[in-house]
Amino acid sequence: MMIFLTILKIIGLVLLSILGVILFVLLLVLFVPLRYKIEGGFAKKPLKYKAFAQVTWLLGLLNVSAQFDNDNGFEPCLKLAGIKVYPKKQDDPDDMEEADYDGLYEKAGEECPQETQMEASPPEIRARDEGKAKEEADETPLETREETAETTKTRDTWDAGKAEEETGGGSDTCASLDSTEAYTEYSYSNLEDGFEGDKEAEHSSKIRKFAEFIKRLIEKTSKAFENISYTIQSLCDKIENITRKIDYYKNWWESEATQGAVHKVLAQAGFFIRAIRPRRLSLGVVYGDKDPSNTGRMYGNYAAVSPWIGRWVSMEPRFEEDILECDLDAKGRLQLYIVLIIAWKLFFDKNLRCVIKRFKRAPQ
Repeated sequence: MMIFLTILKIIGLVLLSILGVILFVLLLVLFVPLRYKIEGGFAKKPLKYKAFAQVTWLLGLLNVSAQFDNDNGFEPCLKLAGIKVYPKKQDDPDDMEEADYDGLYEKAGEECPQETQMEASPPEIRARDEGKAKEEADETPLETREETAETTKTRDTWDAGKAEEETGGGSDTCASLDSTEAYTEYSYSNLEDGFEGDKEAEHSSKIRKFAEFIKRLIEKTSKAFENISYTIQSLCDKIENITRKIDYYKNWWESEATQGAVHKVLAQAGFFIRAIRPRRLSLGVVYGDKDPSNTGRMYGNYAAVSPWIGRWVSMEPRFEEDILECDLDAKGRLQLYIVLIIAWKLFFDKNLRCVIKRFKRAPQ
């Protein structure tokens, strides 16, 4: 029995220790603040600008920073317990260059394994190409060559017959003149009859085309009127839909739930801004112009508003040079339990939940 109780005691101590560790980590996350730092600078002549932002947590255990200037551009950095995690260390450029050259040589060796092919002279290349053309000619199919020979033979026969007709006797020509005249008279009579038939066919074709044109014109006109009426109806529907949406959102905005939700959100936003505002803020400005009157006027404007911004903004006038320089330095902190409280209040606000539901049910 004592052994069983001892085992239970050990198990309870282990569970209690684990629970204590979890609670300790949770309290660290919620109550140890995130500290931020913002620095910036600007110079007019020569043109230079820089910006630096840093967020740290738990005495620098987590360190996230970013830097931006006109020389190096954007440079982010992430450190865990002082060890740089991002960006990782890059390889030596000389080693990378040698590796690239080795890769190129290997690739060239794979594509052209024989040096004789790379160093071939133009005459050798020409002779090699002629040999390939001759081999391709020898490899031409037998049927293709026979068809080419038959085509050549037929062309020669046709040329010979044409020449013989041109050099024929005059008796055949005289004998065929009478038959040609008789055929010509017969053809003229047939042509006159054909012309009259063609005129009638052309006239009927024009009438048919005109009727088809009138029909297509009527169809297009009726279709255009239908499209116009459909467009007008669609436009009226859209106007009606827009008017309905405007009325809905107007009533939604003027409702008591919406106004209560807006007031709640603005109150929590103000609370968050007060929690995250910088504990230390300083902006130093050095200003000067070629015309001393402009410098004096600018300094007078600063003096007019200095009772309200004098704690954070300082200005140094330069009456003898043209200069503009600015330096910003801000530090603050944020505890995560504040974010958790704001999220809790907004999530369980009845007015906000009602407003979101009504917004989702808005007419489409």
